[in-house]
Amino acid sequence: MKKYYPLTKKVTLFFCCLFFCSLTINAQNNPANSILGTWMNEEKTGKIEIYQSGNIYLGKLLWGIYMLDEKGNPRKDTKNPNPALRNREWPNMVMLTGFRYRDGQWEGGEIYDATSGKSYRATMKVRNGRLEIRGYVGISLFGKTIYWDRVK
Repeated sequence: MKKYYPLTKKVTLFFCCLFFCSLTINAQNNPANSILGTWMNEEKTGKIEIYQSGNIYLGKLLWGIYMLDEKGNPRKDTKNPNPALRNREWPNMVMLTGFRYRDGQWEGGEIYDATSGKSYRATMKVRNGRLEIRGYVGISLFGKTIYWDRVK
């Protein structure tokens, strides 16, 4: 005769559910992922989506008031120092590259300014719900900090 233990099955099911819920909660509360999402730049002229590829964080331009030229065509990256990239369009252009999360900030990356064609080394931090980006040339002391707000 087969014995049936309903309590054992319920306890096992409970712990399985608890385990999978904890995995979901831990993934959502991962501080490295707090940067993911869409951000509005300081001037309110562009929206940038920050996403993850492996352990690298990147950002692409989703929307901007200057994304179209005078004729209504997508603006090209004409000021890029690399001639091979001058024909790429601004919509979905990757502007943040190479960032890795370490000790509460994202570092080792670059931010690209399509209006000037210049790239700057940068670090990023989320502080009080805002994204603080420090772009610089050489060392961080010689740089500028900008703030982006999360798009809700």
